[in-house]
Amino acid sequence: MHQFFLGEITKMSVQYWGYHYMLNCSNCNDEIKSAETIKAFAKQLVKDIKMVAYGEPDVPHFALHDPSKGGHSLNQFIETSNITGHFVDAHNEMYLDVFSCMPFEEHKVLDCVKKFFGQDIQENHQFVLRKAP
Repeated sequence: MHQFFLGEITKMSVQYWGYHYMLNCSNCNDEIKSAETIKAFAKQLVKDIKMVAYGEPDVPHFALHDPSKGGHSLNQFIETSNITGHFVDAHNEMYLDVFSCMPFEEHKVLDCVKKFFGQDIQENHQFVLRKAP
């Protein structure tokens, strides 16, 4: 998989409408079970990728009917789109999406994730350049 970086994206001749980074992590620390930590993570991530938050992060606890899927979900609107995620309590997993019409450096997302949820995270990711036909 090719890693795109901000400088590389801005030099491309094709104009993209959106930049979508999908990050799946296992082996996260127990901080993924803390709404306050997730809120602090969202606020720091917005700063790290040089975005502007639109309101406060929303972090409800979902899927309590199924302990294998239950955990906090994150929604943080940013002026250029949104950051969403789900944090699975039972498995210490995280599924994060960062979507913006403004380019950002995905390695900064991963760095922030590791800072808040552990350096020993096992991760896989996908970075998609989005454009309607």
